[in-house]
Order: sequence, then C-alpha cells, then structure tokens
Amino acid sequence: MEAKGSLIQTAKTAALSMAEPKIWLLGDPGDLTEREKLVLVATIKEALTVNYNPNTVRAYKEDLRAFFDVADPATITIGQVLSVTSSQVAEHRDKMMAEGYANASIRRRLAFLRKFYRFLHQRGTIPFNPIDTVQLPKAKEDEIIVTPLTEEEAAKLLRQATHSWHGRRVYTICTFGLAFGLRRSELARLRTDHFRRDAATGLLQFTVATKGGKPRTCNLSAAVEWVLRRWIAVRGDYDGPLFPCGRTYLDRAIDTSILSATIGALAKRAGIQSHIKSGSERRKSGRWKVGAHTLRATCIYLKYKEGVPIDEIAEMVGHESTEVTWRYLKRIQRDRKNLVSTSCDNLILATYGE
Repeated sequence: MEAKGSLIQTAKTAALSMAEPKIWLLGDPGDLTEREKLVLVATIKEALTVNYNPNTVRAYKEDLRAFFDVADPATITIGQVLSVTSSQVAEHRDKMMAEGYANASIRRRLAFLRKFYRFLHQRGTIPFNPIDTVQLPKAKEDEIIVTPLTEEEAAKLLRQATHSWHGRRVYTICTFGLAFGLRRSELARLRTDHFRRDAATGLLQFTVATKGGKPRTCNLSAAVEWVLRRWIAVRGDYDGPLFPCGRTYLDRAIDTSILSATIGALAKRAGIQSHIKSGSERRKSGRWKVGAHTLRATCIYLKYKEGVPIDEIAEMVGHESTEVTWRYLKRIQRDRKNLVSTSCDNLILATYGE
C-alpha cells in the first residue's frame, strides 16, 4: 500500500512540476513516454477521487464502466479515456433514454462525466472537454422518482409475510424501510451493535452511515421496537448483521440485490407488483417494481401526510436538499393541481337563494 501511495504521490509531484503538461493523445498511447503515462494515470486517479467519499467514488467508477461498456473499470485504457468524442457521449445518452432511465438519472451520470473531463482539461491533459457540447435531457415536471405505496398497499404487503424465519426477516426489513426510509444499502448494513437505548428519552435508537457517509440516528417507536423484538426472537440474540443472508450464514449480511428481490417477491404475492417495460410508462408512473426505494418513497409520503415539515423529512431520510425530497412528492403535487375545490359548496348552496 505504501509503495502504491508513494508512486501516485510521485506522479502528482511530477505533474505539478511540469509548467503546462500537454499530454494530449493524438496518436497511439504507446507514443507517450513513461513519465507522461505516470503523470496521466495520476491525473485520472485524482479526477476520480478528489474530495469524494468512498461511496461516491464507487458510483463514479460504475458510471465510467457503463460508459466505456467494460466488465471492470480497472480495464479502461488511457487510449479510451483520451479519445472520447461528443458523439460517443450523445450516443450513450440516447441509449440510456431508450432503455427507460429517468432524465434525472441520465443527467447525474452525464454530469459526472462532464466534471471528470473538465478536471482533465483544467490540468492540461486534454485540449478541450468533449462533453461540454452534449445537451443534457431536461428534468420533467411530471417525472416521479418512485411512486409510494398507498396505506392500503403497505398493509397488504406486510400481511403477506409468513411467521417463518424468512417471513419475519422480510417483515422487519419492510417495517424499517417504511418507518425510517432507509436505503437498501443502509438496511443491509444494519447491525445489532448499532442499537442503544437513549438515557434521556428511554427510546431504543440506532445509528447508521448514510449514502454520503454521514451518521444518521433514528428512534424506534413502541410498535417498531415490538417488531424488532419478534425478529430477534426468531433470528437469535447475538451480535452481528441485523439481517443475515441466511439461517446458515448468520455472520454475513444480506446482499442488497437479494434484499430487493425479497421485497419484490412479497409485493408480487400481495398483488401490487407491476411490470411496466415502456420507458415512458415507467417515467410517468414511477412504479415498475416494488423494492426498498418504494418503501423509502412511502415513508416520505406518509411523513408528509402527517404534517412533518419538508426540511425535517429531508434531514430524516438523508437528503442534502429539500429539492430532492420534493421530487418524491411529485404525485401529490400533480394530483393537487388537478383537484377541484368543493370545500365551500355546502356554504354556497345553503346561501344561494338568500
């Protein structure tokens, strides 16, 4: 590890010592000198990691992997990075739109690529940013991130869980998703040692790292604590992952893909799972599969219905701004626009003839 770190540091020092490094790829990558390659690799690494937390770095590497269409981002070559054209980026955008990705998701992925190449351009690694001329899809006013479940659907979902080990596990997963709006990665990371009882309030609470790496503390209501106790009675009272991947692998946390599939299977049995293949239908409805994110959206919806201020909801679910939280409530906002007010009808009818 030290040798690798010192190699990168040496490369960064070399990059800074060059007045204006012009290592643009005009021909074969083999034409670059070893020193130029070293500087270039260090610059690319820095572009990927500067001021980002580990989760963001993983997401950005996945964006690069998808863009260059490779199995492993580590296999992306210098030649591929430096020979990107605006046409390639536009094709990637159009492909994502055809596959039904939401405009917001496409904008985020392309925004990273633009930021990545802007960094390389500012460091003199490339002559211009090939993505500056690519138009990003506009955010649609009626675009819904995920459609929340109604209270009736949420109740149907929970009723489908059996009293078996797996049934209790998925019931508790759904309860925590609905109560706290946890992301699937946060649900999977929960451990028994994350829980403690607050001395001041007497409430049981847990702390988990959010997507951005910030700690998030949630208090359990009496009902949620009761659900947790029932699960622990079946799971076993021992330190480890709150949701093990199986009865024979109690020390291994459930995989996020299995967690989503488990919720989806429960939703299918409840008759609330949809299979919408059209990209336009998906964007308009926000409901093409029920998973952990559906429970998160439902939590936001229920809190809003209870009258919890939007800024408190945003803080509770770990959103950096209330703008993101409002996007989860697009359906409510849209329905209210089309609402015909009848609140004064009885008053008008009662006094019309006077």
